[in-house]
Amino acid sequence: MAWFPLVQERPRNGGIEHRDDHSRHGTTLLILDVSIDMPAVVLSLKARGLRPIMMPLVEDGKEIVARWRPQAVVLQAGLPDWLQLLSFLGRRGIPCVLLGTSAQLRAAARHSANCLHLLLPAEPEEITEGVQLLIGPPSAQGLPSVIDLGAVRIDLHARTVEVDGIPEVLPPKEFEILVQLALQPGRPLGSTELLGRVWRGSESATVDDLHTRIWRLRRMIGDHKRIKPLIVNRRGFGYLLNVA
Repeated sequence: MAWFPLVQERPRNGGIEHRDDHSRHGTTLLILDVSIDMPAVVLSLKARGLRPIMMPLVEDGKEIVARWRPQAVVLQAGLPDWLQLLSFLGRRGIPCVLLGTSAQLRAAARHSANCLHLLLPAEPEEITEGVQLLIGPPSAQGLPSVIDLGAVRIDLHARTVEVDGIPEVLPPKEFEILVQLALQPGRPLGSTELLGRVWRGSESATVDDLHTRIWRLRRMIGDHKRIKPLIVNRRGFGYLLNVA
């Protein structure tokens, strides 16, 4: 698996650092066959604010990529001319999430310097995470590149978290919950609104799912050991990130 995280400078005085780059609109070309759950992948990408475009076969793929340059391509190994398209993407500098078997990924090694490899079967959330590792979050929607609140520092491009200066590895949903709370520190966010932000486009997620993820997040960042926890539930108002 090869990817190159973006290195961001810390804001000098803490706070939220924004990047003015409205070209990062998240357009992602999907070149997959019917063995992949395409609707689930599309839903997962849209839930992160990305813009998936579907192309079932790689025929005319070079022409489409040359004419309309996507931010990233999700390509399934084994489709017709997939190695040629992979090399073309590399020459164009377009990052790619390549899905395949162990043998296919080994065969693609010399063609995919700018690719992230995912072993099949891959879940839709894993594919989405791969795309975001390559292109970063959709900052065109006004998201910051770094949120530095002192006790909590989040790099949205590298998708890393530091709590009290210690790196913490968070699963995707727990990461998104922390990001949403960090965007408005000290202000409560209602459970229903927080659920809608983290599970955008999902009709199956419930408030109970949210509470379970928050419980896990609190343990992951050590809140169960703190006298004054970072994540606080203000009954009747919602959850807030207390970094005062």
